Amino acid sequence: MDRENRPRFACCAGCSRRPRGRPRCWTPKYPATRVFERAGRIEELLEKYDLLEQTSQLAGTLSGGQKQRLALACSVLHHPPLLLLDEPTSAVDPQSRRDFWANLFRLAEAGTTIMVSTHYMDEAERCHRLAILDRGVKVADGTPQELQASTGMHTVEVTADDPYHAQEALDHGEHIASVTQLGVRLRVLLPETVDDPVTVVNDLLQPHGIKADVRQTTASLEDVFVAVTMDAEERAV
Repeated sequence: MDRENRPRFACCAGCSRRPRGRPRCWTPKYPATRVFERAGRIEELLEKYDLLEQTSQLAGTLSGGQKQRLALACSVLHHPPLLLLDEPTSAVDPQSRRDFWANLFRLAEAGTTIMVSTHYMDEAERCHRLAILDRGVKVADGTPQELQASTGMHTVEVTADDPYHAQEALDHGEHIASVTQLGVRLRVLLPETVDDPVTVVNDLLQPHGIKADVRQTTASLEDVFVAVTMDAEERAV
């Protein structure tokens, strides 16, 4: 938020009611015509971000989703060409997250460049381009599709009745770089240098009497993140 908007946002956040007539945050250094233009813009954003019913409510008492919509409304008040958002949907419910991203897509369609940091991989997949950071260093960048196609790893999905023991059987197996459990499924990463990853996984499960459906699949963005942030020793198993 720029210096021009910061004091007014701070003032408005503490107002118990929407200003009537001349806005409460009016100060002599702003021309009256400009103040009323901004009042109209505020009314427009309150309606656009579904906050009209909360105009008599203190900002601190809003729900998580409402606070995020209010913060977004304040951020776009002055029509910025670039918007930087740091984990904007943390601690909000799934529906609020969807609504928030729908608003971001509308802004992007209108010409705003948006840079978002997030630890939600499903949100990252919505972006046009991604950069993955590890310990403050960029380790990969590209479109989601480009990153999924260039992990340097085979991705194998294992569906087993006993996924816990299946993971134990695979964890320290030769050529296994990573095993992650997702419900009854396991996501297994093996280096691309392995010729037949499905056979490798089956050979590790069979001695333990574990029956499973094993198949090769495409990498998810979570697989990409795990692959590109591995140490060199882990990637070369």
